[in-house]
Amino acid sequence: MSFVQKLNGNDKTFRDLAKSLLKNVLREAEHSDRVDVVFVVYRETTIKNAERVNRGSGTGIRFKDISSGHKIKQWRSFLSEAHNKTMLIEYITNEWKESEIVKVMIEGRTLFVTCGEMCWKIDRVEASLVEELQSSQEEADTRMILHAKHASDEGYKTIIVVSEDTDVFVLCMSFANHIQGNLYQKRGTKPRVVYMDIKKLRSSLGSKLSQALIGFHAYTGCDTVSAFSGR
Repeated sequence: MSFVQKLNGNDKTFRDLAKSLLKNVLREAEHSDRVDVVFVVYRETTIKNAERVNRGSGTGIRFKDISSGHKIKQWRSFLSEAHNKTMLIEYITNEWKESEIVKVMIEGRTLFVTCGEMCWKIDRVEASLVEELQSSQEEADTRMILHAKHASDEGYKTIIVVSEDTDVFVLCMSFANHIQGNLYQKRGTKPRVVYMDIKKLRSSLGSKLSQALIGFHAYTGCDTVSAFSGR
């Protein structure tokens, strides 16, 4: 949801919000003919959701449904409810699948979008389910790796993962040997954008150390594992 979090949704309709998000995504991938948008899955009975509650989420207004013309007044309050985020992801996916304007915006590119456990492939002609990208994974961080592997298997020589998250970096380092071609993580914003060459870093650290990073990172405290006190 990082792209969504960066949006200012106040005084926008949900339809306008979906278009603004797509514009930002396509601008980020302006030189790519394949764009993968991976959303988090929000479930109530998970460790991750318990962590969100501890952080103060779940105190906003809970929406029953989303209509295209509804103008958003309290965007941050809306996003504080996991239930609202789930409905928003469903709405955005459907809007991207069905809107003729969106299909014009996509032009010659192919868009892969996750929604819950499903993944949709969207182009100017149609929207279709991609069975091999359906997943029960809750975290977008891990699901990004699945999409990177899929793009690699489809013949793409360079994969760029756009994320500020250290978890994503560690996962890329750990699983880079399963992805053919070049793998980069793009971080930062203009004018300080950094492309981290994952394969080069992995080669420098060595295979054993790169594989060990994922366990070490969990031990020192990632999103779903608390750091050990006094370690």
